[in-house]
Amino acid sequence: MKPQNILVPLDFSNCSKNALKIAIGLARNNHATLYLLNAIHIATPYVDVTGGHSLVEPVIEDYEKRVEKEFDTLIKEFILLRDVDYVIKKYVCTVSDAIEMCLKEEKIDIIIMGTKGSHSTLEKFIGGVSADVISQVNVPVLLIPENISSLQANRIGFAADFENMEDLGKLEPLIYFAQLTKAEIQIFNVTENVGDISFEKSRQSLKISNYLKDVDHTFHTIEDQKVVHGIFDFIKDHNLDMMAMYPRKHGFLERLLSDSVTKKIAMSVHIPLLSIHE
Repeated sequence: MKPQNILVPLDFSNCSKNALKIAIGLARNNHATLYLLNAIHIATPYVDVTGGHSLVEPVIEDYEKRVEKEFDTLIKEFILLRDVDYVIKKYVCTVSDAIEMCLKEEKIDIIIMGTKGSHSTLEKFIGGVSADVISQVNVPVLLIPENISSLQANRIGFAADFENMEDLGKLEPLIYFAQLTKAEIQIFNVTENVGDISFEKSRQSLKISNYLKDVDHTFHTIEDQKVVHGIFDFIKDHNLDMMAMYPRKHGFLERLLSDSVTKKIAMSVHIPLLSIHE
């Protein structure tokens, strides 16, 4: 995988600027095009409300002027943008809807977005909007926590459930980032009982190992009653620099998002997360 079209959602916060900095580096390495996306959600009145459109139009005009100034400032701040091709995309809708529309309009290879902590334990790691995005889109998503300003990794963890993965080509983004950072991939499975690992799961792990033959990798099995707790413990114990997951619809991702994890672990882990999709 060599991304040619990279989507970067921006709200002009330091968090999203960190993601942009990393995206610019990838774009320069791959001669890729950046799509810089900004969205604003305006609660519009019903069309049959008298004067409804006249109330909304000034707000949209103000948004257009304000966001244009923000982009002008951004371009001056990020001098390296001059070295890459970029397209500015502006939408009046929710961020999630804007991303979905952009994916339909452009051939996006990967989304790189900043993520900021919030009040819930899991969202401190992947963020509310980010969770919506990785559960809806069908392209890889690289989430950059607000404390990360460069992409460096010695160890990348890959949380695998070892269920049948029909297209191992989906692992190309993982291989790409491992080779880019010269990192070892540590593949691990969290299970309630190590003795319950089936022959099929063992066979799948062998298939994955064969596919990753050109990348340094190791396998680990973690026994834990809760998937999220096991993941965060592994991240901490193995001092991972980056995480990758292969969320399945109505499967691993739902279990991940519905599970709970202690505040202490969620607050202590701040590493990039690569979400690879079916």
